Amino acid sequence: MRVRLLLAATLFGACAAQGFAQTPPPATAMTEAATPAKPPEPPQPNDYAKPETWLCRPRRIDACTHTSLSATAVSEDGSVRAEPFKAAANPPVDCFYVYPTVSTQGTPNSDMQVTAAEQSVITAQFARFGSTCRLFAPM
Repeated sequence: MRVRLLLAATLFGACAAQGFAQTPPPATAMTEAATPAKPPEPPQPNDYAKPETWLCRPRRIDACTHTSLSATAVSEDGSVRAEPFKAAANPPVDCFYVYPTVSTQGTPNSDMQVTAAEQSVITAQFARFGSTCRLFAPM
């Protein structure tokens, strides 16, 4: 008797599960799933005629000049000496720098606002070239 009862319960459970699996979802769920997501707006191109689209440009206070660029030089024998930074007065060449992607924004594209992250990269990797050339770095 136990075996028949267990078999009957198993068959009933299998039929019930099959019936639930074939039940169509509510109409609202189908409508929401069938509606395609709106694609994001394409990013607007940068206007490099505007000063705010540049991290660094000659003859202004910006990411390349906002902080002291003096450094400490370490010689082969381990001795150290101060190395003051002096910007070139009339450099013979231009330096153009495209910095690495540093945006920590959670959006697909940066909002193109200069933040501490961009300033830090420029200070560490590019600003000292101002001792020999005019500096240009787009945002």
